[in-house]
Amino acid sequence: ATLNAFCYWLTEYSKENIHIPEENSDGGSIEKVFANIAIVNIKKEVPEKVTHSAAHLLISLTYTVRPALLFQFIPVQELFSLVAKLALRTLPIETQLVVYRSMSNLLILPWPKMQDSQQLWPARSTQHDAFLISLSEPLKSACTNPAFLEDKSLQERAKPDVIWAIKVICGLIENLSDAPTRTKLIFSKSI
Repeated sequence: ATLNAFCYWLTEYSKENIHIPEENSDGGSIEKVFANIAIVNIKKEVPEKVTHSAAHLLISLTYTVRPALLFQFIPVQELFSLVAKLALRTLPIETQLVVYRSMSNLLILPWPKMQDSQQLWPARSTQHDAFLISLSEPLKSACTNPAFLEDKSLQERAKPDVIWAIKVICGLIENLSDAPTRTKLIFSKSI
């Protein structure tokens, strides 16, 4: 919450200092510093309030500032890898939702002041597809089991995973209410 007022200025700074994702890989930009601080506190064992605050810092960056250079930033790619392994499920669901929304924002929201040809839509769309496949895996694996419809014990064991996957996907959908059409199209294709 403290950084909300600062996000306006960070956004303006980012707009003035546009970087194409392949450039500026040194990790020294202010956006990368903030992202790294957030990701480090999401990945490691820290108090729940710190992790939740770090997740909100990350969503502020990916929703308000939207720096293109984060797309190929190694800590961000490592966080995507953790998401693909469902390794963040140990976090409280509220924190998970904020992190997942952040990652989705990074992939499907347009980068400011960049032409459509510089947006890397095919690569970002492909990564968003993989991102949603990994998040929906618990739901898919439960529902594709042939015995699922008849076996009550199997349904009970799958219930937490199914509820989790539905909460996550609904949270991502809610996140798109004000999104541009292109973003919604990429998301619907991923689903």
